[in-house]
Amino acid sequence: MIKFLGILLSTSLVIYLLSPINFASGAGLVTTRSISMSSSAPGFTPTTLAADITSTSQTTMTVTSSANYPPPPFVISLGAYEAIEVTAISGTTWTIVRGYDGTNISTYTSGTSVGGSTTYNVSFVPASPSIGIEAIVIDFCTDSPIYNSSTCYTPTGMNIGNGYGGSGGTSTVRNVSGIPTPLFGAKTGINSSRNAFLAWSGGTAYTPFSPTTLNSAITNSQTTISVASSASYPAATTANPSSWFYVSIPTTGETMQVTNVSGTTWTVTRGALGTAATSVGTCCSVFLSQPPIAFSMFGNTNPTVIGPLYARIYTFSDETYAIDFAEATSSSGTLSYPYSSVASYNIDAGGAALEIVNTLTVNAKVQEYLQFCIYTAFGTSTGCNFTGSTVTLGNNAGILSLVNAYVDSSTRFDVATNASGYAAITFTGLPPSDGSFLVENSSLSGTGTVATSAYSSTVGTNQFGLCAIAAGALYQAVNYSSANLSFPSSAYNNINCPTTQVASSTYSGSAQFGLNIAQAGSVYGDLLALQKPGTGSTGLISFLGNISPGTPAGSYSTTFNFVASGTY
Repeated sequence: MIKFLGILLSTSLVIYLLSPINFASGAGLVTTRSISMSSSAPGFTPTTLAADITSTSQTTMTVTSSANYPPPPFVISLGAYEAIEVTAISGTTWTIVRGYDGTNISTYTSGTSVGGSTTYNVSFVPASPSIGIEAIVIDFCTDSPIYNSSTCYTPTGMNIGNGYGGSGGTSTVRNVSGIPTPLFGAKTGINSSRNAFLAWSGGTAYTPFSPTTLNSAITNSQTTISVASSASYPAATTANPSSWFYVSIPTTGETMQVTNVSGTTWTVTRGALGTAATSVGTCCSVFLSQPPIAFSMFGNTNPTVIGPLYARIYTFSDETYAIDFAEATSSSGTLSYPYSSVASYNIDAGGAALEIVNTLTVNAKVQEYLQFCIYTAFGTSTGCNFTGSTVTLGNNAGILSLVNAYVDSSTRFDVATNASGYAAITFTGLPPSDGSFLVENSSLSGTGTVATSAYSSTVGTNQFGLCAIAAGALYQAVNYSSANLSFPSSAYNNINCPTTQVASSTYSGSAQFGLNIAQAGSVYGDLLALQKPGTGSTGLISFLGNISPGTPAGSYSTTFNFVASGTY
């Protein structure tokens, strides 16, 4: 039985998670913003070290339990400042990469708390860029996204960082942009009893970085722009939608989404967030909006209860009041040091709403919505009304063949959103393995220099890949259409990808299948599809399996995780 990606070959499709954020205007008017989460899995009590880590070069660690942690790779926090990537798990022994993203490496004693496996990526553009920031607070609550509320009910089982059980802890912070990094120095701390994240500067106010300017005039249809400097702006890449960001041109009112940064050349989507694409006839003194303040928080644990989750984000001009506010206790949800006590020192504030699983509801001035599900059932119904998480790749007995290729086209997904910046569907996963042998061929499965290529089926060769297409009218959910769904990656969008939903069967067609192993095997995953706001869509995914005479007998499995996230 091949268990892969949540797909059981018999596969169990482990579905998604979404995590958009809505910034209501607070002390200042906050513009674009997002919080993305690396995993949708419900939370659990994190583990502890079962043995000392005595060397900064040690590449394995032993924990008391591996239960509930996802399949590698994932990132955890350990100690005060180190993020660690877990690349393999064998029992309670983890293979690790130290100092992930340049965090500080240290040694640790047995019993040290290990952080959760969820990474939160935070990004926002405050309305008061000239005011120095001494502290940032992010409060996670279940009752409301309203920043000036007097109550905050703690999400059940959620934990920010590696402190647990009310003992405090540290969420390792990295990838800081938009503001000088000393703000996130040695005094980063957590009030784990309330799940309030706090970063402060030691009494020094740091002013957000200044905006760049256009290098040349632009037309209203131009999709690349030249800027004076990309310094302090996020390093956006086409393959990683979580790195995309928004900028605006204050003189015209247009907002653009930046999807790739190459030196001082930016690839942009014009007229984003409902604004009008407008020409700029002059250059060099035309300012763009300031760089967003952005950072990653490693080692967190999601709530154990499915349902709404709200994040309230604050920037403060005086860290003393920020610390008092973040460390306030909560009695039946009522804060001992309410927002009203610190309002005069709050620069900008806003509320964000997230929903774990496949729907997103925002209880705010504007409701954000994201629905995503993946299933293997046959038939037609309304969106996300089907189940099924098993794919058997091979013949009726689930056995692959040396003389026939097998393709399974039973997997569909439904997606709908009102995210003006699109909803991106990404996935992580590797070829099926028996623990030591991968069903893949370096020149036919997307490794190395050919990682972004797609390949035709080659019988008698180890090969595993997928392709995806907007489902035809017969397979669309009721009142859905294919108009808003696109597949930007050439590795997966082959025009000959099967269009009929069928279970695994022999295949002799001309479709090409891909699996960008380097990207899909990373923490961020690989981009599969983009969904525009409006009418929902159904997509159809096909999986290819071929083996060679040298493929060892046995059961092969792998796990794919699909994530849907919207930018609002």
